[in-house]
Amino acid sequence: MSLNLTVEKDILPAIAGCARAACTIGEHDYAAGLWRSTFSRDLMWYNAEQPRDTKERPKDWTASSWSWASVRTGQKIVLFQPGRIASGRSADQEFFATEAIKTLKIEQTTGGDPFGRIESAHFRADAQLFLCSTRRFCTSQGRYSRTNRRDDLMFLKSYFRPRCDTDCTGLDVYDATVSTHFDIRFKTELNYSPIQACSWGCGTASVYLLRVLQRHTKTGVANYFMILNKREEQSSTYERIGVVLLDWEDVARSAKWFEEIWTPSVSVLQEIIMV
Repeated sequence: MSLNLTVEKDILPAIAGCARAACTIGEHDYAAGLWRSTFSRDLMWYNAEQPRDTKERPKDWTASSWSWASVRTGQKIVLFQPGRIASGRSADQEFFATEAIKTLKIEQTTGGDPFGRIESAHFRADAQLFLCSTRRFCTSQGRYSRTNRRDDLMFLKSYFRPRCDTDCTGLDVYDATVSTHFDIRFKTELNYSPIQACSWGCGTASVYLLRVLQRHTKTGVANYFMILNKREEQSSTYERIGVVLLDWEDVARSAKWFEEIWTPSVSVLQEIIMV
């Protein structure tokens, strides 16, 4: 799904007709581009653009970070498709079940139309969070001159240095295949702290993983997480900034990772506010 709109705030009204047609349970089931009855699965949409092509959030607020309508238009957004096994039963096990949502509040702009523009939206839920870090890789810059019958044209080119020799260690994922999709291009959302061992701009920022789904596939087991950013240090308010998939071919290896890495470090059940 990809839309280009002149007015970003029209993203939800633009699909209102389709949403109404798809609304088989009732208008109360619709929630800012998602459905309450399948809320946990719907949360796993992702931005399929390459990192260099992702955009910052719209200048004017369009939707909460957990809705695909919160990203700038003109990007490819992929919606989560439920998995099925041979018997027709769901292959997806929910770890952040819809029942965990305590309240889901959405304020419409005018007229109370659930398919129109919204002014604000958030939900409260009980969740367990796993603290980890995301890294900003440093860059080195080279200065080049280019001559086209003049000698004063200069430009800078930046090079990423992903193998920078720092003491920053990543999360051990026990041979899982990792797929990470960030929703936006970061500008000021993440508070990066510089890595002292590097003088080229390396930094890390604390983020949180919220386990949402597990899917058994023909080749193994896949686990889906939302990546969250804490709004303020002492706050319980979070925003979604991306998703990550950990895919193991060995089911036993996956179970061992959760036993040895996830369980000892994940937080106790706590109430969070998702905006």
